[in-house]
Amino acid sequence: MSFKSKINGHDTLVFICFLFVSFSLWLLNALNERFETDIAVDVVVTNLPEGVELENQDDITVGIFVRDKGSELFDYKFREAPKLSIDYNDLTDNDNGTLTMHFTALENRVSNALKPSSTFLHFKDDYLTLQVKREMVTLPVKLNYDVETERHFELVDVGTSVKEITVVAPSSNVKEWESIDLPEFVIRGLDKDTSFSFSLPRRKYFSYQPDVIDVHLAVAPYVSRKVTRHVNVVNRLFDIDLADHYDIPDSVQVSYLAPSAVADRVTDEDFRVELDFVELTGGQSDSVYFKISSCPFSVENGDVIITPGFVCRKKFPQQWGGLLKQIANGKLY
Repeated sequence: MSFKSKINGHDTLVFICFLFVSFSLWLLNALNERFETDIAVDVVVTNLPEGVELENQDDITVGIFVRDKGSELFDYKFREAPKLSIDYNDLTDNDNGTLTMHFTALENRVSNALKPSSTFLHFKDDYLTLQVKREMVTLPVKLNYDVETERHFELVDVGTSVKEITVVAPSSNVKEWESIDLPEFVIRGLDKDTSFSFSLPRRKYFSYQPDVIDVHLAVAPYVSRKVTRHVNVVNRLFDIDLADHYDIPDSVQVSYLAPSAVADRVTDEDFRVELDFVELTGGQSDSVYFKISSCPFSVENGDVIITPGFVCRKKFPQQWGGLLKQIANGKLY
């Protein structure tokens, strides 16, 4: 290596050392000088209501301008930012999920959060604005009801003006919902179409679209039908010509009332009309009623009518009546 090269390399090293020492001296001097700059103050909101969360809740900051030595400002920016605690109850609630506070109410608290050597100058903004964390979901409407119609009426439809509702609500609440359950309603003796409305309850940070739901109940009377059925004589003990003594028709007319859905499925063969031989021949009454032994639906008083409804005695000698009664009793007992 030539002498000239050695000289050039030595000069470069000296120059680098000079720069390093100069920068160090400048930095030491700068760290001891007072500057004005902006820093971020970490904000923690306390006493939040149950189920309420804030957007970016773990990363809320407030921008302020301060004056202090460079070393202190360096700590604020890169080591540990000041922390400020704000009570939820001190925030102004705008009912739309937005919480605000004018920064003038925070000046003293911000000053106290700074180091004693720091001077608070002013806030970067006029207001602190926070947003409640909410979600929008669409949920089905669920009805809860207990309705009894008047006799011979049926409830044919229960409907609502909308099938789904759009809900904007705190995230923690929305996650637990599967539907919008309307309050239960109880109605007795319904005999005509009825409509009414439900207004969804007002709750903080909740909004519904729509917020009023119309409910409609449709009622229809039972349908009336008629069928003609053959009369079946049962429990016959011996063979006699009953027509000699009784007016027994070959067939009767069965009139009935039933819900339309049931009546549409009914056929003539679903009905069976019987006349009891023992009751007819061994009884003391001059008339015996026909009975429905088979019916496709629950028979209530007045829902099914047989025409004619009973058999009348035409002529029957007393001795025959007593004999048949004895035979009947002996057979049954």
